[in-house]
Amino acid sequence: MYRKILLGTDGSLASRKATATVVALAEALQAQVTVAAAAVARSSRVTEWGFEPSEEAIPHELAERWARDEATWLAEHGLEADIRVLEGRAAEALAKHAAEGAFDLLVVGHRGRSLSGVPRLGSVAAELPDLAHCPVVIVP
Repeated sequence: MYRKILLGTDGSLASRKATATVVALAEALQAQVTVAAAAVARSSRVTEWGFEPSEEAIPHELAERWARDEATWLAEHGLEADIRVLEGRAAEALAKHAAEGAFDLLVVGHRGRSLSGVPRLGSVAAELPDLAHCPVVIVP
């Protein structure tokens, strides 16, 4: 049933909780796991005062580090995982990758963090159920 699991991460504590959940799920289901993080170029929007940043940039190297850290943690707990760095807004990129890769399950934490490390409500978790073609597990 669930043979391919896509784990989305942003390096936050909530992401690590999602990773721990994936260990249990993957072992029970004998599923393959891919860990993915999204890199985002800084974007702007036009306002009446000019351009203003609309999203924090997440460099490719940082997204790769987040994915590698979770894959390493999974390996330490007996589970091998592939890693992917996706491009674009996290919710959209994860949903697209899940569909293109024929994943059966998508797992994320319930809140993310900004680059400054400040926790923020997880807009990715809020958006994914409407975007994904497969079931989404949001770990509290």
